[in-house]
Amino acid sequence: MKPSFLKLLYQKWEEIHVSQTIPGNSLSLLEERLSIICTTKEEPKRSNRRENSHYVQQHRRKKARDVYLSIFDIDPHIFIPFILIVTPRACLSFNISEFQSKHTKQRTLFSCNEALNIFLGIARKHGLERNSLYRRFLGTIFHLTPPLTDADGNEHYSLRLSNLAAVHSTFGDALFNAIELSPVQIQAKAKVKDSLLETTESVWTKVSYKSHEDSVICIEVGSALELADILFPGSAQRIASILSACALDISQKCYSGTSLDSGRLGKISSEIGEEVHLEIFAMTNIDLTIDLAYFSLRGASILSIPSIFGTDICDGINDSELRRWEKNQLLSDTTDCVTMQIWRAEPQHGVIKLRVGFYAGLSLANALYAETTPANST
Repeated sequence: MKPSFLKLLYQKWEEIHVSQTIPGNSLSLLEERLSIICTTKEEPKRSNRRENSHYVQQHRRKKARDVYLSIFDIDPHIFIPFILIVTPRACLSFNISEFQSKHTKQRTLFSCNEALNIFLGIARKHGLERNSLYRRFLGTIFHLTPPLTDADGNEHYSLRLSNLAAVHSTFGDALFNAIELSPVQIQAKAKVKDSLLETTESVWTKVSYKSHEDSVICIEVGSALELADILFPGSAQRIASILSACALDISQKCYSGTSLDSGRLGKISSEIGEEVHLEIFAMTNIDLTIDLAYFSLRGASILSIPSIFGTDICDGINDSELRRWEKNQLLSDTTDCVTMQIWRAEPQHGVIKLRVGFYAGLSLANALYAETTPANST
């Protein structure tokens, strides 16, 4: 490999890094190379043989795709400059091992997300919005940090003791029945015995002090696995297989919030929002006979959410800053606006966390806490 090649490659990196965009005369080339990498053409069966030139071109594309992907794995920040200067023909004789031994890894190519719109436009033009490989590129090359909300921190109003009748009308029969089976609700009903409960602590809402940030609604439920399997298709089977295969023996002396060994527990991770994410945590408790290990699920199915939640909740999710951000990142099938924790111990209860827009959160709070005065965050 000639030193002049690496010099040219690093010059291209510097050009893009300084401008923080793709040069206009390279846009069509970028589209062509990304299309080679992210699309695989299935050839229909033919009775007659094609021209040799067709098979040569097909072989060249396949070899180029393999080389480009290898470069991405070696150094994702040199990936874009590389595909712009190395042609599919040049990939036929490109020595990846030699490149890896001589290449100096580069800093982050894009220090801001100004060029992101170029790549999003290419995705829409070539139908790559749902292409997991393309989304992997974007997630690695750019700093795709989801918007935060103080509703998950300390700067928020905390609303509890929601009205049971309002909970029923807001969330519907299926979710209300699951709330009735939550540990908090069962204990509350046991205390009042024959009296009729009018409020519940199984639903609580956190509203940020800042009007542009999302609100968070937490719902404690029983029958958690059934709900999880609807919102996160296949999660119940995954949880069962993890518990069965690993024969977990979780010590209750683990540090609070410490993630256990992911290899033993079969942790499932994926592209952002692409699949259900399962993780087991162990938390310290004074009573060491209480099992507080839980699964954490994210990436709820967009198609499944309306089967559990009504129109108001679905609209609130769509109005959230997080959902708008997800749509901009081509996350059309799943969302982290609905997450869930499921406790390992029987009966496996859980907590569903909803992230909705600020004003949707206020509207839902008005319905759930008609006679409740906001208290400072707890």
